[in-house]
Amino acid sequence: MKMLSGIVFFLCGVLLCAAEAPAVVSASSFGFDEKDATECLQKAIDSGAQKVIVENMGKPWIVRPLKLRSRLHMLFKAGAVVEAKRGEYYDIHASLFTAKNCNRITMEGEKGAVLRMQKKDYHNPKLKYARSQWRNCIQLDGCYNVTIRNLTIASSGGDGIYLGRTYGENGRIACRNILIENCLIDDHHRQGISVISAIGMTVRNCTISNTRGTEPEAGIDFEPNYPDEKFNNILIEKCRFVDNHWSGINFSIFTTTPIDITVRDCTLVSKYALPQLTFCLLEPFAKSGGGTVLIENCKVQNTLGSNLSFMNFASDTNYQVNFKNVELIEKNDGNTKVVAPSPIVFSATSPKTTRMGGVHFDNLKVTGYKGVPLFNLQSMLGNKNVEKVTGNVVWNGRTQDAARVVAEDSALHRKPYKAPKFAFREPGSKPAPGNTMSAAIRFDSDIAIWAKKGRKVSFRIEQRYFDGAPNSILRGKTITYKLTSPSGKTVDMPFVIPQDKVPACTRDFEFVPEETGLHYLHFTLLHRKGGSRLVAMFHGSPDLVWGVRGAAVQEGRLNFRDQPGLKCPDTVEGVFEVPAGVREFWIDTDIMNFSVTDPAGNVYRVPRARSQQQRLKLKRAHAGKPEIWKLKAEKFTSLEFLFSENLPGILSPDASRLPRVK
Repeated sequence: MKMLSGIVFFLCGVLLCAAEAPAVVSASSFGFDEKDATECLQKAIDSGAQKVIVENMGKPWIVRPLKLRSRLHMLFKAGAVVEAKRGEYYDIHASLFTAKNCNRITMEGEKGAVLRMQKKDYHNPKLKYARSQWRNCIQLDGCYNVTIRNLTIASSGGDGIYLGRTYGENGRIACRNILIENCLIDDHHRQGISVISAIGMTVRNCTISNTRGTEPEAGIDFEPNYPDEKFNNILIEKCRFVDNHWSGINFSIFTTTPIDITVRDCTLVSKYALPQLTFCLLEPFAKSGGGTVLIENCKVQNTLGSNLSFMNFASDTNYQVNFKNVELIEKNDGNTKVVAPSPIVFSATSPKTTRMGGVHFDNLKVTGYKGVPLFNLQSMLGNKNVEKVTGNVVWNGRTQDAARVVAEDSALHRKPYKAPKFAFREPGSKPAPGNTMSAAIRFDSDIAIWAKKGRKVSFRIEQRYFDGAPNSILRGKTITYKLTSPSGKTVDMPFVIPQDKVPACTRDFEFVPEETGLHYLHFTLLHRKGGSRLVAMFHGSPDLVWGVRGAAVQEGRLNFRDQPGLKCPDTVEGVFEVPAGVREFWIDTDIMNFSVTDPAGNVYRVPRARSQQQRLKLKRAHAGKPEIWKLKAEKFTSLEFLFSENLPGILSPDASRLPRVK
């Protein structure tokens, strides 16, 4: 009898709960506060109703971060606006709407419905927001059966929509069965849509525009956090990508699981000097999952730059990118002197990527780009080759075989970079005050330090996570800087990353050299396995003779980063030596605001006729004596350059600190 009573009580409770959760509720029935409607809207979401109607109240629903749930249909009525509350969202991961492991969510709007954050506030240093790229409008982690339609999604401090994964007993759980259609996704800080892991995703009839703030600044970015993420059964169709600062669609793929992505009937246009379809292999995996990306019936139009870019896209993986009935258009409006180096660019930033390719063109039509090659190889590194590029390209009415063009263009096949070998002498004068390069060093580099036997050398390293954000993967771990003496003896100098969330940290070091000569302190700043990148500044003691060079044994390039967290201006100035006997030399660079000045005061600038990497060829009238030349780069976010092999390749803050060749 007691058991029967319990069952009856339980059933009554269930019926009562069901009765308390109506099928449809209006958000305003829970109240409306024009200054802060967070509790009202969150109560409507938490009510358990299958449909929550968000009315147009004549004023925005001003809210702090909101959490979604499963089995939820949110209908935003015509003209309804949900807006992030100003003075909130200081947490670097605070998003407008967040759902985790949820099922059956629909977010749809009637005409003029808007979800909006406060991007300008997050950029305003006076408001003291921590630098972040994760303040998203809609964040979905491990969710499935989700529809987002008929909405304007605007001005986040991260992504318009983020599709991430969660963890389960059998590994990571991707987002599944996602439909995004008829949306305007505009003015976001990092991406319009970030896809970390997704199975069964469709983006249809959307306009994604004006993404600008922090890299990659794409309309849609496919970029896994780990190699086993999923990109299966994905379709992007009938969408427009307009004036996204980096690219319309970026494919940063390095998965160990097969990929299947189709982009069909889309238009990509840009006023910026960057390719609109970009393909990157962040790390070549020997056991890549392979698969195919198909770009079909699309039009790509760029005003200032190339249209297709393949970065570190290794030909020895089994990824394949196919273009079918695609048109690339250069639309230079005549108001700029900037000209693209070519319609299609291959580039290499990784020493491990030596051969690039895996691309097929089926009726690719190219219009414009006169006076430049069909393909261009952009790399500060040697030992790079383009291969396995096939199909037919119709360029300004002339059909060309892609494989033949690649085979016959010697510029697509580079020799290995040879590290320069020079003997250095003891400096003849005392260094002048001031000894810090004006920007943070990015990527592996060497600090060349002149040290005298028995005389203590002291210096400071100031290190920060890339983009100023803390990274839990490296927290508490040790980064080892290696000091190599002139005879080749190596000493480890450990740098422990703090356990707290402070993004920058500083360490003081010292050593007493056992021999006189040029020592090299190797900066290890690129950590691919950890998914984290670091930047650092070197501060030498007042009497120290030093300079920075690329990690020449592997690649030779120098890279600096404008890093506000380290109080860096967006300018690098320094000096380098042209040894006796060198009459002609060159510097490759990837920015246009780049100049070199000779001892007589003559200034040589990178011509503005190219929008991407180019070579500044330099020549001096007399080569009998060594000379000190100046280098200056301005207005950059990331600066990369490479000295020719007949130069020592060391850049110092001033002439009194420059290690000199014997």
